[in-house]
Amino acid sequence: MGSPSGAPVASATQPCPAASSRTWIESCVPFLSYLALLRTDLVRILHEALPATASLRFGENGCEVDETAAGVRVTLIDGTVLRGDLLIGADGFRSGIRQRHFGPDSAFHEPLGYRFATYPLADTLGLGESFLSYAEPGQMAEYYGLRSGGLAALQIWRDPDDAPVRPEERWPLLKRVANASHPHVTQLIESCETSVTPQVDSLTMIAMPSWHKGRIVLLGDAAHCLTLISGQGAGMAMASAEMLSQELARRSIDEALAEHRRRLSPAIARLQQRSRHMAKVFIPDGRMAFRLRNVVLRYMPRRWLGRYFLNAIKKEIALLQA
Repeated sequence: MGSPSGAPVASATQPCPAASSRTWIESCVPFLSYLALLRTDLVRILHEALPATASLRFGENGCEVDETAAGVRVTLIDGTVLRGDLLIGADGFRSGIRQRHFGPDSAFHEPLGYRFATYPLADTLGLGESFLSYAEPGQMAEYYGLRSGGLAALQIWRDPDDAPVRPEERWPLLKRVANASHPHVTQLIESCETSVTPQVDSLTMIAMPSWHKGRIVLLGDAAHCLTLISGQGAGMAMASAEMLSQELARRSIDEALAEHRRRLSPAIARLQQRSRHMAKVFIPDGRMAFRLRNVVLRYMPRRWLGRYFLNAIKKEIALLQA
């Protein structure tokens, strides 16, 4: 956590060694094995775990969906027809399947008042596998050292607008945001703006009265986005998929969809309510509130944080075992 003036906890000349952050995590969550995992690595691992019978098609779009007595028929843009028992939309919080079959985004979007950006860059700070954060009232920039030698950047700032940002507008937007942050943030942006395009979007929850309609069902962020404020979005998406597979293995499709919703919705409602509360203080906008938040975090007993994260993980496990 940086100070209100932007001074970091660790810098290129005073790096925080990887061992210290690992010790800190272990002291917070005793007896719990942990692993920091990039989302791209998680996708690769899940991909490699698929059975040989799974057929993957990349870059395809369905232009027509028809429900039949036997299930669902999807016609792709190239004319290919695919048939199955269910059409599962797991295409993110800006889900095209949800917009097409359940209604406009405005009916389900609940913006939390922030935007975020992520992008890779070279480790010019010499962080190794450490972590560095610059924080200011209304925004923060975090840099995570990767085992591969680079950094993963995450910037979050207050912004009520939840409209998509076009690729050509993203770096200029990040530069404007960084004007109020530490000069290092602007320097890091300039070091990589010609080599990659950042992902920029809003922290927006998805709240829906139902996740399925006929033989079309939504999973993950498409159905119940929690945002990164919850810290459990990917975990709950995988828990949801596992739970649906459990129910489909022992019930009819209609019964499985209903039971999946019944089992999962209480946890989603609880996590989304927690995200709403946390969003109010996640990055305080006022300088006094920002200083107060920093003091609380600095002197909060580590075991409280450890208990918080451990309980969250236990609830996910219990959810699958219920």
